[in-house]
Amino acid sequence: MEFLLVTYDTSDYYWQNNTPVHNPDEFWFRYYESDTNIPIDNIGVGDWVVVKSRNGLGVARVLKKAKDLDTVRMQGFKGNVIKQVIAVIDTSKCDKRESDRAKLEDIEKKLEQKAKNAERLTMYRLLAKDNPEFSALLTEYESVKASVYEL
Repeated sequence: MEFLLVTYDTSDYYWQNNTPVHNPDEFWFRYYESDTNIPIDNIGVGDWVVVKSRNGLGVARVLKKAKDLDTVRMQGFKGNVIKQVIAVIDTSKCDKRESDRAKLEDIEKKLEQKAKNAERLTMYRLLAKDNPEFSALLTEYESVKASVYEL
């Protein structure tokens, strides 16, 4: 049996870069690896867990870990630790999906911009066929643009 110090204060607003930015209420819970099949070493600060307390099930975030009750006592906790963690929540797939959505949105914006630029350049070339002045400007534009991106 090991121990996790958790908080019910789980708002992402207060957990920037997976670190609490204020002093949340803290509670020690027992952690039985056999209940979750996840070694305590694989649990980090900010990870999500489901806890069973006197109020029923709750979602909490990990603040600290302790291998034994003596370590918990050294943290200043004097009571009995009777509540327990019953599950570790794996948000990695959801996090990846959200990240992929953001990446997809960024790629789509870039594609749209490139398509607009290509469309504009095609229009310039069509106009340049019949207009020598426009053709000269387009030639100068392409020359300057090439030198800018060459640097």
